[in-house]
Parts: sequence; structure tokens; C-alpha cells
Amino acid sequence: MQVLEQAVVDSGRWKKWLQPDERGKDFSALSAERRAWLAQTGARYIWTVPAVIAARQSLYANLALAMPDPHTYVIDRIVSSMDCYVRNFHLFDGLTILATE
Repeated sequence: MQVLEQAVVDSGRWKKWLQPDERGKDFSALSAERRAWLAQTGARYIWTVPAVIAARQSLYANLALAMPDPHTYVIDRIVSSMDCYVRNFHLFDGLTILATE
């Protein structure tokens, strides 16, 4: 999480989700809960930062002791999370709808 958090801070992307009372504050001045939320929300933007890739490879190596394919597990979790949006926003056949407009 430290690597993800630092990469999100370095990217500056976290600032777009600040609440009005948080504007102008340093990332470190925010609550631990808020910093975690911002890091998790901004993580999708920094997935290919070299330090993040290295941390992910280290995580996968550690998890390989407990599961056969950690990368697939992570990807499956992302897909599952995205499926929630597809279902909740009724995004089925979105390409078909766009093609007919």
C-alpha cells in the first residue's frame, strides 16, 4: 500500500477527489481512512509505474506460496468488480446500442 499511495501522491490524481474542506491540504494531513480511499481510487491510474510493477511482482511472488496464479486472481477480482457496474448500470449490449445510434 505504501508504494501505491506514494505513486498516487506523485501522480497528483488524488487531488481531483478532494472534498471542499480538504482542498489545499497535503496528502499527509488527511485522515488515514481518507488517504486509503484516495490511494485505492487513484490506483488505476498508476498501475504501470515501475515501482508499482515491482511491488506487484513482489506481492505475486509471496502469494505464489499460497495460490497457483496470483496474477489471475487479481485480474478475476478486477473483472468481478467491473461486472457490478455492468449489472447496476444496465450496460449490457452497450456496443450494440452505440452501433445503432
